[in-house]
Amino acid sequence: MGKQKSGELNAQLAENIKAQPISGVEAAVQELRDAGLNTEADELAVVLEERKRQLDEARAAKEAEEAAAHAKAVTQARADYEGIYAKYVKALDEAFEHLARYVEVARPAVGDYNAVGVAFQQLAGLLGANDPSLPELPPTPSFYAKNGPYAERLKGINL
Repeated sequence: MGKQKSGELNAQLAENIKAQPISGVEAAVQELRDAGLNTEADELAVVLEERKRQLDEARAAKEAEEAAAHAKAVTQARADYEGIYAKYVKALDEAFEHLARYVEVARPAVGDYNAVGVAFQQLAGLLGANDPSLPELPPTPSFYAKNGPYAERLKGINL
C-alpha cells in the first residue's frame, strides 16, 4: 500500500510539475538531478522538451495569424487609399480642367474690363466726371464674384 501511495504521490507531483511554467519545470528537473533522481529528471526533461515544442508551435501559429491579419489590414488600407486617391486625382483633374477653361474665358474678359475702363476715362474726359449721361463702370471681377449671380457658388474663393 505504501508503494501505491508513493506512486500516486509521484504521479500527482509529476502532474503538478507539468502544470508549472517552463522555467518552473526546468528548475524541477535540476532539483531532481541535484537530488540524484536522474531517471525522474530525464522523464521530466522529456515532458519539458515537449512543452517547449508545443509552446514554440503556438507562438509560431500566433505569429502567422498576426502576420495574416496584418497583411489583410494592409491590403484593405491600400485598397481604401487607392480608391480615395483615384477619386481625388479625378476630381483634381476635373477641377483644373474647369479652371483652365475659366482662365481661357476670363483672360480676355479681364482685358475687356481694362479696355472698358480706358474707354470710360476717355468718355468722362469728354463729358466731364459729373455729367449725368455718363454710364456706370462695370463691376470689377472681385465685386462680381462676391455680389453677382454666382456669389453663393463662389463663396470661399478669393478672386
